[in-house]
Amino acid sequence: MDKRYFVGRTSVTLILAAIIASLSNTLLLAQATGGIIGTIVDETGAALPGADVVAHNTGTGADISTVTATDGTFRMPEVPIGVYSVTARLSGFQTLVRQNIEVLTGRTVDLRLALKVGEIADEIAVVAPTPTVQTSSAEVQETIDSRAMRDLPLNGRNPLQLVVLTPGADFTNAGQFNTPENGGFGPSPGISVNGLHATDNNYQIDGGSFNDTATNAAPQLPNPDALQEFTVKSSNYSAQYSRAGGVVQFSTRSGTNDLHGSLFEFHRNDALDATPFFADDKQKFLRNQWGGTVGGPLVKNRTFYFGSLEFTRRRGSPDIKRLTVPSVAARMGDLSARDTVVVDPLTGEPFSGNRIPPERIHAISAELLELYPVAPDGTDTVFQPLQTDRDEDQLLVRLDHRISDAHQINGRWFHGTVDAQRDTGSPTGILGRPSFDNDFLGIDYNYILSPSLTFTGSFSYSRTETTLSPETPVTLQEVGVEVPLASELTPREMRINPTGFSNLFSGGLLNFIPETYEWRAHLMWSRDDHLLQFGLDVQRKEQDSFDASQGSGQFWFNGDRTSSPDIPNSGDPLADLLLGLPSEFRQRGAAPQAFRENKFHPWIQDTWRIHPTVTLNLGLRYEPWLPATDNISPLGGFLPGAQSVELPDAPEGLVFAGAGISDLPDRSKVFKNDWNNWAPRIGFAWDPFANGKTVVRAGYGIFYRDPNFNLLRDNTQQLPFTAKLVTIFDPPSIEDPFAEMPEGSPFPFEPVPVGELEHFVFERPVTTGAVDPNATQSRVQSWNLTIERELVEGLALSIGYVGNRGINELLATEGNPAVFEPGATNANTNERRVLPGIADVRFVTPAFGKSWYDSLQVRAVRRDTTGRGPNIIANYVYGKAIDISSTGVIGTGSPRDPFNPFLDRGRANFDVTHRANISISYPLPSLNSRGGLAEKLLNHWQVNAIINAQTGTPFTVKAGSNRSLSGVNSDNADLVGDPNVEDPTIERYFNTEAFVLPAPGTTGTAGRNSFEGPGRWVVDFSAFKSVFISGVEAQLRVEAFNLFNHTNFSNPVSNLSNANFGEIQNAETPRVIQLGMKIIF
Repeated sequence: MDKRYFVGRTSVTLILAAIIASLSNTLLLAQATGGIIGTIVDETGAALPGADVVAHNTGTGADISTVTATDGTFRMPEVPIGVYSVTARLSGFQTLVRQNIEVLTGRTVDLRLALKVGEIADEIAVVAPTPTVQTSSAEVQETIDSRAMRDLPLNGRNPLQLVVLTPGADFTNAGQFNTPENGGFGPSPGISVNGLHATDNNYQIDGGSFNDTATNAAPQLPNPDALQEFTVKSSNYSAQYSRAGGVVQFSTRSGTNDLHGSLFEFHRNDALDATPFFADDKQKFLRNQWGGTVGGPLVKNRTFYFGSLEFTRRRGSPDIKRLTVPSVAARMGDLSARDTVVVDPLTGEPFSGNRIPPERIHAISAELLELYPVAPDGTDTVFQPLQTDRDEDQLLVRLDHRISDAHQINGRWFHGTVDAQRDTGSPTGILGRPSFDNDFLGIDYNYILSPSLTFTGSFSYSRTETTLSPETPVTLQEVGVEVPLASELTPREMRINPTGFSNLFSGGLLNFIPETYEWRAHLMWSRDDHLLQFGLDVQRKEQDSFDASQGSGQFWFNGDRTSSPDIPNSGDPLADLLLGLPSEFRQRGAAPQAFRENKFHPWIQDTWRIHPTVTLNLGLRYEPWLPATDNISPLGGFLPGAQSVELPDAPEGLVFAGAGISDLPDRSKVFKNDWNNWAPRIGFAWDPFANGKTVVRAGYGIFYRDPNFNLLRDNTQQLPFTAKLVTIFDPPSIEDPFAEMPEGSPFPFEPVPVGELEHFVFERPVTTGAVDPNATQSRVQSWNLTIERELVEGLALSIGYVGNRGINELLATEGNPAVFEPGATNANTNERRVLPGIADVRFVTPAFGKSWYDSLQVRAVRRDTTGRGPNIIANYVYGKAIDISSTGVIGTGSPRDPFNPFLDRGRANFDVTHRANISISYPLPSLNSRGGLAEKLLNHWQVNAIINAQTGTPFTVKAGSNRSLSGVNSDNADLVGDPNVEDPTIERYFNTEAFVLPAPGTTGTAGRNSFEGPGRWVVDFSAFKSVFISGVEAQLRVEAFNLFNHTNFSNPVSNLSNANFGEIQNAETPRVIQLGMKIIF
């Protein structure tokens, strides 16, 4: 889009200048690293001080050296991930070399090396598995290595699918990786870690921040062949890391002294796939994914390169969309087949026979109904193919250079693009065309000042541009709706929402450009029994955005207009639509926004080995919250009782600050800075038997949530600076919702310059969004207690309790609700609101934001280093996540009763009581060693699988309309009987007769998320045959996603006003087969 509507765009020159400045100041952060520690003893177990210890990277030839202390211990705390041999030398003893030591991100390998008396020239080589038990850290984490990422069946080749192998981590929508879009609008699905929100996670590439600041989600990620490993830190991570959810770290591959690489292609088409459960035929589908990697030395033992390319093309989808459409008779006004009573709004009496006379059907409504396809056999269901074409490309380049043994530098650049169609199930076709343009640039530097002192750091830059271009075959204005566009930039849209039927919907024009600049410094000092770390994390976050959605207007029809409080079961959304009488109309203007935020977070961490078997982890992070500002205009706040000084005509409660004005004393912006954000971390790891095979670990910490820029984009739209939002309840007609407003439509609307504020007159009532000016940053207290044991060599089992409590969470609610009184109607909502002159206030406040999570977590891991046995990662979680709202500052999850938000305390939307995940990779034993064709066919096979099983997610039975007449989203139904049925079916999953509409003025007795949908299980499987020719491996692969074609059903329709109430109407993707080939050299 035309960037002249944005200010403060960052040029390439500025980016390069920032990089140069960061290098010149060596204010940097390390690449992905782990650590090696250990003890050197003689044959009697006595400590050996003064021994030389060298860790040699077998891939790059780099060495790290140290000397044992007086107690025989040594530390190498900052070791780049990879495979090492560790050599111990001491005069009077034979040299010992421990080979095949694998260092993973964030994990410290603890070695116990016993030297034998003899000549130092005598060398003993020992090959033994890397210890599987972490004995020096209280962190709870899971690391997935490169072999698992490349071998396991990944739907869409997205490595994030493996996050479920971390206990307590799962997708907020369990079936996201069994959909063609793999997450919906963006490339990344939502992930909840230990019951926290998907927006609480921190995604990193080689230590650099890679978060979409608009959503706090991960942008497009490198493909699994470009990654060395990834790690999920899920609980009680060190003070080095921020945010409250999981820390998800992706480590890119690097070149080595040997040339290595791969070529690959994966193919799918509908001929190999199963038929969707609710469809009669398969859908047209074609998907090809191809690319390659290459890495090696530019200068042996000194300079290395690595590159990766991947291209994806998809046409069609194996899934279908299910449309709920009006019957032919209903389109003509005959609603006699429906269960509701249709009341004539002119007479207050039911229409005869539930039939609306043809002359009463509004002409615009008749045209809108023509957009719905006709269902066969008199049903209300039509199946159509999903339109989800998608083109996705990505490039990764990495360079590593060892200046000397003390100085190393590396950098990487990742670029990815996605162009797609988005189809969310509207009869009018695709919602729009989203596109994504992602960049990540990181430069790392490492300086070993001495064997006990290391300085490391990095500069990184990320940019994740998102654009949605709307498409619709017909617009509201083309069917006769007399609503002027909000601005000259507003595209024409179609937005009709009748409860119980598929929406006629097109997307708006959206453009977000989030950018993050990050500098980190990290000093590590090993002294006696302490490993001290000092760090500084500095971030500059920017987001230029433009949102023109709802600029054409949006209508809701929920049955209120054809209902009567004196007639039970009255009101029909379709009847409202036929009469052209909406229950609600909204229109929003469009204005550019330019958010800016700075972060300055110092931290300190001490790993203190108070005893050979006990290590304390002590940390403190300081995270002052310096809320963002808008570089274009002031932001609005909501402070009941306050009167604006800058805008004297503003209704009471609306205040403004920023861009040179302020209604708040001693404050240049609408939020106050929160300086009291201390984040302590404390934990211990105890090796009770002093053999490295058993560890007891526990930890506690305080972590702060990092609000994304949606906090501002969606909740500070206040006159007269930014987009004007108009809400009209019970507008007179669909043709002209502004007909009864004396001033008519306020659109097109132009923001008022700051110099003209004094004379601005507000048109009442004012609809707005605002944030509590006294809001503080949300925080989470997290803890864990875990026992881990190595049962046999390479096999470890852990069991633990993990919990957390969230407080002061920023949640959206109705800030100016309407009070119910005799004679209350939807039309007089604004007259009954608590504060006069103000209509709807989307108010974000920490006043009632709380969450609770408790879980039992069991984990088993078998890591094979011989190449002959299975690699297994398995976990089981029994837990419960509870909150007030699961949608945070966005979405439609406001508490149904704004006077008592805690009434909505219930299971989180993504809560799952029981969940189990297993991954296995198994090289099959050789079946023939006689040579010839039999050996070629029968040997070198490997099978792999990922198994997910879980109980259902919760849902709420909704009334479908605002029965409480409070001006809030729809209320819940009343529960008047036993909702359970003896044998649930997809036609009747629960007892629909147990629910009725609540009485006017009440919010419903059915609890939020008090009912549970069907459970799910799925097996993804792959098998490949390797053929070796002159050092080159060719893999022939076949992969099956949902191998057994098990039907995993979605939750039932839970809206009481929907004609399909109680039915299950959707299911996840059926079995999909993928063929692939890899050439590895």
